[in-house]
Amino acid sequence: MSETSVPPRPSRWRRRLLGSATVLLLFFGGAELLLRLVGFDDHSLMRWTGELGRGQDLVLYSGELFESDPELIWTLRPGVSTTWFEKPVQVNSLGLRDREIAPDKPANTLRVLCLGDSSVFGHGLEVDHGFPRQLEAALSTHHGGKRYEVINLGVPGYSTQQSLIQLRRLAPVLQPDFLVIYNAHSDYFLDAVEDKERVDLLASQSNQLYRHSRLYQLLRKLLLPLAVRISGRHDPFSTHRVSLEDYRTNLEAMIADGAGRGAGSVLVVAPLVLREKRSEAEVGAKRALMYWDVMREVGAANDVPVVDMHEKLGDRMYNEREKLFLDDCHPTRWGNALITDELRLTIERMAAQGRR
Repeated sequence: MSETSVPPRPSRWRRRLLGSATVLLLFFGGAELLLRLVGFDDHSLMRWTGELGRGQDLVLYSGELFESDPELIWTLRPGVSTTWFEKPVQVNSLGLRDREIAPDKPANTLRVLCLGDSSVFGHGLEVDHGFPRQLEAALSTHHGGKRYEVINLGVPGYSTQQSLIQLRRLAPVLQPDFLVIYNAHSDYFLDAVEDKERVDLLASQSNQLYRHSRLYQLLRKLLLPLAVRISGRHDPFSTHRVSLEDYRTNLEAMIADGAGRGAGSVLVVAPLVLREKRSEAEVGAKRALMYWDVMREVGAANDVPVVDMHEKLGDRMYNEREKLFLDDCHPTRWGNALITDELRLTIERMAAQGRR
C-alpha cells in the first residue's frame, strides 16, 4: 500500500514573513483609507514660509479651488464655484477667475492679459474690486474708438516661472495685445527647493504615486525638509522659490514672448507695506526690494514701461494703510483703484504710440 503524500508545511520564517507582510499591508491600507476619509489631500506639495521670514505657518495650495499640474505645480480648478478668504470665486473653463472668454477675439478689440499672483487674482476681494475688472471699465470709458477686454490670469502664489508657462499655454488662445506683469511677492518666498526643481520632481516616476497616494503625500510632506537638511545641500526653507537670476530671465522671457505675438508689456512694481517705513532695512524686506530692483532694471533694459507702485504710493502706504491695504501686500478695492489709474494711463499711451 502506497503512503499518502503530505504537503510540506511552510517553514517558520516563511509564516512570519507572510504574517508581517499582512500586518504591513493592513497598516498602510488602513492609513491610506483614514487619510482619504478625513479629506487629506496634499497633491500639490507646495508650501513655503509666509510673510518675510521663517517660522510662519506653511501655506498649502490644494483642495477645492486648486488642482495639481506637472508644469504649473498647481492651477485653479476649471469650472469650480467656491470661496477664497470668504469671497466668492468662480473659475471659468480656462482655469481663470474670470468670465468665459470667447475663443476668437472680437473685431476692434484690444486684449490685456494680467499675469501674476494673489494680488492680481484679487485676494480678499470681490472679483469686480480687483484691478483687472476696474481696468477694463476704465479703459472702456476712455476707449478712443477701441473696445478693451482685460483678462485676469492671476493665481494665488504664482511665481514668474508659473506665469511664464501659463502665458505660453494661453497666449495662442487669448491673442493678447498687452501684458500686465505683476509678479510681486511669490518669487522671493523661501522654500526647500526652487520652483524649477519642484517641477522636475513632479515629472519623476513618483509622479503618479504622489498624485494618488495620500499616505505618500503625507510622508513626503513630513520628510522632505528633513531629507534636504540631511543631504547638506542647504538649510530647509532657506531657498528662494525663484532666484534673482531666474527672476530676471523669466521677466525677459515674458516680455519677449509677448513681443513675438505683437503684444506690448507693462511691468508693475508692487507696493510692500511693512509695520513702519524703517522696517525696509530688515532682512526679509531687503530681500524683497532686491527683486523690485531687478524688475526696474529689466524694464529699463527692454524699453518696457514700469508702473512703480511702491515708489508712487510712498508714504501713503503708511499714512493710509488701513484704507489701501488688507495686509502687507494685498491692496483693497481703493488700493486697486490707484493701480488701475496708473495702468490705464500707461496702456492708453502705449496704444496711442502703436506700442503693441
